[in-house]
Amino acid sequence: MNLETKLPDGQLVLTYIRPGMAAGRLLNLVEHLPWNFNADDYLPLSRAQVFTSEDGELSISMFIFGEEKGGQILLDSEKSGGRILDYAQDIQNGVFANDERVPASSPFFEKDNLIEYFKKCPENYIVRSDPRRFLKQRCLYENVTGTECMAVSVEVSTRTTTISSLVQLLLFEFSDELT
Repeated sequence: MNLETKLPDGQLVLTYIRPGMAAGRLLNLVEHLPWNFNADDYLPLSRAQVFTSEDGELSISMFIFGEEKGGQILLDSEKSGGRILDYAQDIQNGVFANDERVPASSPFFEKDNLIEYFKKCPENYIVRSDPRRFLKQRCLYENVTGTECMAVSVEVSTRTTTISSLVQLLLFEFSDELT
């Protein structure tokens, strides 16, 4: 199944849903992507996401075309980052003090500091990010800013959503766009 979605910001998302995990499938999809550098409406590939079910019975490959509007906030920062600001305030108030998965209170999580940081982020990153992960990534960013170092955070996924329920959701949301 192939899905094509045009986003309001001009980006194009091509989603391919396939049974199983055949060797070379991703390479085959990439080789057949609509790359026409000379076209007036050419959009560069900006991101690729690949998901595979735990049982190997299903794979979803998403290719996002078009420039991401990095650092440009189209909406009010407080509105687009509202979930993150609320979560950060809870951290600052000690609501998650006993949860080791949650970052500790930090000056980086103060409202004014976060709103300033939002200006460096693409709006879709702010809107779509899980607040806890966004704040963990904010800490990683601060750990390496101004250095040539790197920082990594790895955690075990606790998601219970299966890839098949994601496909059902995609089918429901994009049923009029099936090709």
